[in-house]
Amino acid sequence: MAIGEFSTDNIFDKLEYYYSTEIPIGDYEGPSPNEPVKSFNENNFVVHGPKGYQRVTLRANTREELDDLVEKIT
Repeated sequence: MAIGEFSTDNIFDKLEYYYSTEIPIGDYEGPSPNEPVKSFNENNFVVHGPKGYQRVTLRANTREELDDLVEKIT
């Protein structure tokens, strides 16, 4: 992209599709994420933002999995 050779045709077969949501939570007190903490490679959620204003972003393969994950996290 930086050298001007970006094309959606070049990335189309690499795209992955997920269901996701972001929930404002203030101070997160849920289950601890695996290392690396801010990666979806080992986790299905990421906590980000400063204390008092944190948010959790959740990712799942289906709507049902996302609903279950929201229930588990909140």
